[in-house]
Amino acid sequence: MKIKETINRYPKLSVKKLINIVKGYDIVSFDIFDTLIKRDVYKEHDVFDLIEKRYNATYKDSIDNFRYLRVEAERIARKNSNTEEVSLKEIYISIALLDKTYETRLEVLRLLEEEIEYEISYPNQLIKEVYDYCLLYKKKIYIISDMYLSKKLIEKILKKNGYALYKNLFLSSEIGLQKKTGNLFKHVLKVEGVKADSIIHIGDNKRNDWISAKKIGFNVVNIAKTCTYVKYRELGDSLESRIMWSFLNNRIPYIKNRNVAIGYEIYGPVLYSFVNWLMHNIDSTKTVLFFSRDCQIVKRAYEILSSNNQNSIYFYASRRSLLVPALYVDSSVENLCRLTKSESAQFTVRGLLRKIGLNPQDYSEIVKKYSLSLDDILIRDHLSENNNFILFYNAIQNDIKNNAEKAYGGFKRYMESLNCTHDLQVVDIGWRCTMQYCLKNLLKNNYNIQGYYLGVREDAFVDKHDFLGLFLNGEDNKEKKVFLASMTALIEIFFSALHGSVEGYDIDGTPICGEHECANDLSCLQFISDLQEGAMQFVRDFNSSVMKNLLEVSIDEALEGIKKLGTKPQEEELKSFGSFPFHMGVGIVKAAEPGPLIGYILHPKKYLYDFSNSNWKIAFLKKTLKIKLPYYRIFEILYRHKE
Repeated sequence: MKIKETINRYPKLSVKKLINIVKGYDIVSFDIFDTLIKRDVYKEHDVFDLIEKRYNATYKDSIDNFRYLRVEAERIARKNSNTEEVSLKEIYISIALLDKTYETRLEVLRLLEEEIEYEISYPNQLIKEVYDYCLLYKKKIYIISDMYLSKKLIEKILKKNGYALYKNLFLSSEIGLQKKTGNLFKHVLKVEGVKADSIIHIGDNKRNDWISAKKIGFNVVNIAKTCTYVKYRELGDSLESRIMWSFLNNRIPYIKNRNVAIGYEIYGPVLYSFVNWLMHNIDSTKTVLFFSRDCQIVKRAYEILSSNNQNSIYFYASRRSLLVPALYVDSSVENLCRLTKSESAQFTVRGLLRKIGLNPQDYSEIVKKYSLSLDDILIRDHLSENNNFILFYNAIQNDIKNNAEKAYGGFKRYMESLNCTHDLQVVDIGWRCTMQYCLKNLLKNNYNIQGYYLGVREDAFVDKHDFLGLFLNGEDNKEKKVFLASMTALIEIFFSALHGSVEGYDIDGTPICGEHECANDLSCLQFISDLQEGAMQFVRDFNSSVMKNLLEVSIDEALEGIKKLGTKPQEEELKSFGSFPFHMGVGIVKAAEPGPLIGYILHPKKYLYDFSNSNWKIAFLKKTLKIKLPYYRIFEILYRHKE
C-alpha cells in the first residue's frame, strides 16, 4: 500500500509520528548504524582511535597513528576491489601491504575492531519502538546497510540490541553492492520480488538513505540527530569531545522530561568528571567528609563509582553552622570580615546578625545607638571600613562569644559522633575553602585536613598545600574566574540538596536544618530533583559503558555544556533557572528576574542594585535588554573592571 504524498526529511520525529508514517506500508526497511543502532562515536574513524588505545593498554608493543593507517588501508582496499564494497578482512590485508610490521598483529587488531564495534553499539530507542510496532503488526522488515563488517558480527550486534527478528538482512559487505549507488536497493527489489513504492525506508544518511533510495522509487524517512545545548560543531576536535557528544546524543532524545534531559546533558558529565577525579586523588582508607548541601549529589555519585566508600560521610555543615562556633575561637572583627568574604556582596545588618547566630530583634534598639538600623545594607568588601558597624559589633561581642561557645559545644559533640580518622579529607564545590578554614580552626591541631574541590580561587583561606582543585587550583586565572562568576547560579542550583541549610547543632550534637529556599514551592524542589535525576542517570550509564575505560572526561570539556546553557539559554531555561530563589544577604532573590526596563531607566540605581544581587547576571542582562548581544563578553568586561 502506498501513501501518495512525498515524505521528506524529518529533523525531529516522535515515535507517534513515525508510526503514523509507516502504518500505511506492508514493508518497512531500516538502515542499521545511526538508525536502528547508535554507536558512541561521532564517526566510524573514531573506532580506530579506540582500537589503538585498547591495544596499547593491553600489549607492550605499542602502535601509533593507527587511525591514519586503517583509513588508508580501506582506501586502497576499495581501489583494488572488483566490487562496490569490501570486507573487513580485505581491509586488514591492505594494512600489511602498507606496513609489514603489522603482519603479526593483524588478527589481534581486526578482532579488537569487531569487539569494540559490538561493545559501543546501543539501541536507538525511538526507532526500536517503531521496529517493535512493525513486528506487532506483522509487517515485513528488511535491514539494509552499507557496511564492511561481516554478516555474522552484524547479526550479533542486532541481536544484542533487540533486533533479532526480520525478513532479510542485506549487507554491502556480503553482496558487493552499496546503497549510495542505488544498486543495493535494486538488489533488494530483485531478491524479494517487490516494488519500490511498496517500501518505506528509514535511515539517517541524506545521500545513502534518502537521495539514493528515492531515485530507485522507495518512500523514505530521513531522521536527524541533535542535543539540546551541546552542538558538535561547537566542541573541540578531541576524541573525547566527539565521543561525549555521541554518547549524549544517543540517549538524550529519549528522555521525555526536559529538565531530566538537561540534567543528563549539562550536569551529568560535570558530576562524573568531578567524582572520577576524586576517586583518583583521595585516600579511601581515610575519612572523607562530603560537605552538605552542595555535595550530597556528589556523594551519591561517588557511591556508584567507588567500590570502597565505607569511610565516606555526608557531613552536615554550612558556612553558618561553622562560622558561629569559629567565632568562639576568634571573635575579632578582623576574623568576622575574613569569614564573610564568601557571603553575598552586600547584606543587611539583620542578615549578618542571623549569620552569626543572633536574633536580630534583640538588637533593634542598640543598633540605633550606632546610627544603624536592622535593614541598613552593609558592603561585604568594605565591612572593615564601616566604623559604625565596628562599634556596634564590639558592643555586642560578649553576646557573640556566649552564643558561639554554645554552638561550639554542639559542633564538638557532632564531630565526636562521626568517629573520624585523624587524617580528614573534605569535599566541596569551592571557592575560597571557608568551611575548611573554619573546620581547621575549630579542630585545631587534632586533625590533618586536606580539601578537594571543583575549583579554588587564588584568595582561598587555606594554604595551597592543604587543597586540590580540579577546574581551578588556586591560580589567578582570569578566564576561569570569569566563567565561574558568570555561572555561579547554574552550578549552585544543581549542587543543592533537597533539605535546608544547616543552621547549627543541638546540645547533643544533632544537626539542625532550616527550611529550604523552595520550601513553599514544590515545583522548585522538583526542578532540582529532575536535574539531579538526569545527572545521576548519566553517571550510571557512563560508568557501565565501555567508554569509561577508554577515555577521560576532562572537566574543561564537561563544563562546556554549562557555559552554553549560561550564555545562550533557551526560553524554557531562562524561566526555570532564572526564577530559582537564593538566600542572599538582602533576603531571598531570584537568580535572574529583572523588573521592567522602563522602571530601571527612571531609577538606574535600582537596576545596579538588582543586577548586583542577581546570581545569574548574563541572564539578567539578557532578560532586561531582550536583544541579541555578546552578553558573556559584556559580563567579562564588567567583572574585570570590578577586579
